[in-house]
Amino acid sequence: MSWIGYLDISELRTSLLRYLNLSRCFLCDKQFHEIALNLKCKRLSILIFQASRGISKEAFESSSFKSHQHLRLMSVAYVPEALKLSTVLHLLQYSNNTVELDITGHKLSDENLDTIQRIGGTALARIDEIEDYRHFLYC
Repeated sequence: MSWIGYLDISELRTSLLRYLNLSRCFLCDKQFHEIALNLKCKRLSILIFQASRGISKEAFESSSFKSHQHLRLMSVAYVPEALKLSTVLHLLQYSNNTVELDITGHKLSDENLDTIQRIGGTALARIDEIEDYRHFLYC
């Protein structure tokens, strides 16, 4: 669903959804929360927001995806609101420290990365820069 200018989340009613690519879409905070809450995407394991716009830093920090059971990868690559240090620290709290986080395009300094490492020994291992998602189609 990448490159959609405006997305009506209500059209995505499926509980079997495992992979959702919303790259380069314009989403508001309400839509972001609806993906996790109203759609009840219980099986969703890969969520990609690469270069998407409209979701606030606060929405990423308070998202109900933090307790999502099956989420394994969240890509916020090139999403400026999600790549601030405070937001990355919140994103690393998702799903009891099991979610891999793609923060390609970040502007974090070595000092910022040291701060991330201090919050937990495995934090940096869960951060990745993934440029190609084609292999996920075969999972």
